[in-house]
Amino acid sequence: NGTYLRELTTRENAVASELHSLYGATYRGTLKGFYHAAEVYSTCCFSSSHRCDLQHVRALGAMLEPTGQLIHALSPSYDYVIAPFAANVSALETEWWSSLLELTPSVDIVAFQDGVGVSAGKRSPEAASQLIRYVGDAVAKQKHMKMWTDIEIFSHPNYTVAPTQRVLSQLELEWPFVSGATIWEFTAYMDPHGCSASNRDDCRRLYRDYQRYLAS
Repeated sequence: NGTYLRELTTRENAVASELHSLYGATYRGTLKGFYHAAEVYSTCCFSSSHRCDLQHVRALGAMLEPTGQLIHALSPSYDYVIAPFAANVSALETEWWSSLLELTPSVDIVAFQDGVGVSAGKRSPEAASQLIRYVGDAVAKQKHMKMWTDIEIFSHPNYTVAPTQRVLSQLELEWPFVSGATIWEFTAYMDPHGCSASNRDDCRRLYRDYQRYLAS
């Protein structure tokens, strides 16, 4: 839907400009960059009923690129981050993301969601590491871009806190293919003070286990 994508670009640009005016321009160094909220994904490329053709890819590129250009115009030091998703683990991801990223040179960091949490046990950390590797191959073709992993530290369908060993497996298996990592999301699943009452014990467990992991 080209109209919707253009409206989304207008909204994202307004948010970026407002945040920069409120914080970046006044408190220099406070903002390090901006994350585009659109969850771009390649799922339809594997659908039997619809293929993501070049027109589709161009529409997504036309949505993402103007915001990146604006962000870099606001400050050359800002990083422009996207956090995409994929429903399948396939080498086809390399081809698809290569075609999109060629149209979005303003992207600095691709923090790809590993999908282990939302997949309800269907995507293992081993499979997630292969997905990260496939997408990382596409990112590597764009010499200036960085590949990160966006690790899901929850378990679906009930969005409970993930077992510690699974999270550590995600980190260790995906790390060879990335230059950075973030998680989805800290304040809900690893914050011993801000986690919901039903998950609080597990949030504290994961937080403390991760501290011990870092120390070792």
